[in-house]
Amino acid sequence: PNLFPSDYLFAQRSFPSGNIDKSAFRSAVDYRNKAIHNQKSLFNNSWTSIGPTNFSGRITDLEMPNDNPDIIYAGSASGGIFKSLDRGKNWNSIFDEAASLSIGDIAIFQKDPNIIYVGTGESNAGGGSLTYDGLGVYKTTNAGASWESVGLENVGSIGKVVVDPNDSRICYVAAMGELFKNNPERGVYKTKDSGDTWEQVLSLSDSTGAIDLAIHPVDGNIIYAAMWERIRRPHNRSYGGITSGIYKSNDGGISWTELTVGLPSTSASKGRIGLAIAESQPNILYALYANQDGTLNGIYKSEDSGVSWSKKSSENIRAVSFMWWFGKIFVNPTDPNDVYCTSIDMFRSVDGADNWEWIFQEAHVDHHAMAIHPSGAVVINGNDGGVLLGIDDDLVFSEPLTG
Repeated sequence: PNLFPSDYLFAQRSFPSGNIDKSAFRSAVDYRNKAIHNQKSLFNNSWTSIGPTNFSGRITDLEMPNDNPDIIYAGSASGGIFKSLDRGKNWNSIFDEAASLSIGDIAIFQKDPNIIYVGTGESNAGGGSLTYDGLGVYKTTNAGASWESVGLENVGSIGKVVVDPNDSRICYVAAMGELFKNNPERGVYKTKDSGDTWEQVLSLSDSTGAIDLAIHPVDGNIIYAAMWERIRRPHNRSYGGITSGIYKSNDGGISWTELTVGLPSTSASKGRIGLAIAESQPNILYALYANQDGTLNGIYKSEDSGVSWSKKSSENIRAVSFMWWFGKIFVNPTDPNDVYCTSIDMFRSVDGADNWEWIFQEAHVDHHAMAIHPSGAVVINGNDGGVLLGIDDDLVFSEPLTG
């Protein structure tokens, strides 16, 4: 039959049960890691890259420590994490021995940037290019020199990770669940002991997961969560629904209130949602809404900590019919009016989402990640072609960072 979408790779790997055996996968990864350490041949020697320097591949997240604009972490949909110490001139892979190389999100504890949490499992819903699910959360205390698994192996994919700005032991994870089936592990999780234990603090249904989070830059008890009702099968999909929406907690996830004033309210208008909080003025938030059918619904702004929202302009944003593939919005950490949104191209507003312009015009299409260093020294973009660095004030041009 002519079925669409046709995710035949998943059908092959999951036959006949319909599920991928995670225990078998983990055993294979362990065997591979032991074999690499034990093998003795000329292929066990070190290797030197001779090119090409601009590697393609979908970038899912970019992060930089606030105290050093030369350090960049880049998460890949299927290639792990790469780190640069020289603003992108050279890169080293730092996550190769983890059980999952599909990266959902990276979070740095800025008061001690040696502490980093990583959520595995790319949360993008896919449309022919899939990395399936991850295997939980990893943590490093030495800036990526070594990693340990810290739980949540069964939450599927992870859309966002945030760390309490004052306590590295407290971390929140947005779990989207397994890609091809409904499961109750979807929602927002919290740890208060560096990942030794986790509590599911927000759960709506077995088809609704958390796709994005925003945390107050000073008061870590204030959390915002974007929930996304998403049903995906190898041959059908539904990317929105009545349970999609934005929720807020003022008490560290103990209780949550749905934010509704000025925001979309129907099933058809509530698809994937992107969230961003202005670190320099945290009463200001932005949200990017896709409709259930994947078209762009609009950009929304709150100036009262989420109590009420107003719909802003989306004119000049080149929206497409699959905004669930992108769906992220970013704010300059030092300027609440400097806003960026992802689509097949990248767009910027310098006046609080009243007007938009196309930026990174020479970049590869399909944009998923953005990072702006608070010093203003570095602006970087991640897309399906790799990592790019903004090189002029208007960010109209770009150049590839070397691999």
